[in-house]
Amino acid sequence: MQALIVEDDPEVQMALAVALLDRGFHVINAESVAVALAYVRLRNVDLVVMNERVGGKLSHKVALAAEHRNEAVATVMITPRVDKDVDELYELLPSLHSLLGCAIAPEMVAQLGLIAVAGQARALNPNRHKPLVQPETLEAIADCGAFFASVRSREKMPDAAAMAAQAMGGMMEQAARA
Repeated sequence: MQALIVEDDPEVQMALAVALLDRGFHVINAESVAVALAYVRLRNVDLVVMNERVGGKLSHKVALAAEHRNEAVATVMITPRVDKDVDELYELLPSLHSLLGCAIAPEMVAQLGLIAVAGQARALNPNRHKPLVQPETLEAIADCGAFFASVRSREKMPDAAAMAAQAMGGMMEQAARA
């Protein structure tokens, strides 16, 4: 699993990297929106953890570029915003799974990132029985008031059989062209 951290504070960036590494992610750090954009244009990432503002610039276009390259990418955004318009970010960024307050622990950010990526994997493989996240962790997350719940958790998961059929159809078309 590949994670991209977009954060201009080196201490926060390092804490997030350690927490994500502990959960099995390969981590790439970007200290600017430009560097993050360059990376996602070249490589797929499974998770983008980003501050809403990096170097004084909005980082939304990083998530959009990552989505363009990989439809299954998950985004976790750290923001100080608590205004009523913050929910619009879920409409702006389809990959957005969680909005987190700035004071949240890096371990919680990493755990939410793992949950977001695991949710994408479960959509592709609904027969997975072993939970990636322990129930006590989910309870701790539910008790934490430092983040907004994801709108995606309320959406219907795609039908795995339909997704597999679509993928097979695409592979057959490529084989026929070759």
